[in-house]
Amino acid sequence: MSTITKALLGLAIVSLIIGLGFEISGQSGIQFTLASILFLVAAFISRSSDRKKSNKKK
Repeated sequence: MSTITKALLGLAIVSLIIGLGFEISGQSGIQFTLASILFLVAAFISRSSDRKKSNKKK
């Protein structure tokens, strides 16, 4: 896994935890939840791109 994929996954996990914390406390944490989904999508795209690059090298 590349460094950018790890960073995106880390950001997704952190923003999901913050969003859940806000939701539990009664405030609106939907922005953090949506941000975590977007970070996960970006990490998936990055990982897919890395796999395509590695398959071309073989």
